[in-house]
Amino acid sequence: MKLPLKIFPSRVRAIIGCIVGVILLSIVVAKWHRVAEQVGRHWYMYAVFYGLPVLAIVGGLKGVLFPAPQVALYPDGFAYPKLGLRRLPWNDIRGTFLHDRVENVKILNRRRYFFSPTESDRCLDLLIAPDSPALQQVYPIYRIMLSKREGCTVLPIGLMGSKISTRELQKIIDTLVQEH
Repeated sequence: MKLPLKIFPSRVRAIIGCIVGVILLSIVVAKWHRVAEQVGRHWYMYAVFYGLPVLAIVGGLKGVLFPAPQVALYPDGFAYPKLGLRRLPWNDIRGTFLHDRVENVKILNRRRYFFSPTESDRCLDLLIAPDSPALQQVYPIYRIMLSKREGCTVLPIGLMGSKISTRELQKIIDTLVQEH
């Protein structure tokens, strides 16, 4: 394995978003008389009917043409740019935990099942030393995602359909942690 290793999300989801945006926009344009009739004088509805498909197209094209890495593995540490974590030293990682494919969660006294459609959609938790100064890099809005387990701070990692699975990422991280 050659470092740095950058793991990108799947482009399939971005392509699907772009296609859905094109279809919605073509339907709205094809039926613009009916849309104008239904909307009437409410100008903000034009922004909804035309703006949302355009946002889906632009977002899809951005995801296809300019993907941002989900995770980056460097010789001296781990990076999770989506949360603002630029460098987490390997010796601050105390362990990893891979969630099962199906999660049974109780919400409002009802059981819910959450399925991971692909292996790379499963969540990988990194157990980080509670006194790690690298945790200050995480954007304040994402700090609410961090929880405590076994005296460590838990950082959830999602790969969003990338080519590498979370199980493979877990093996790579465990190997690099043992080396350092």
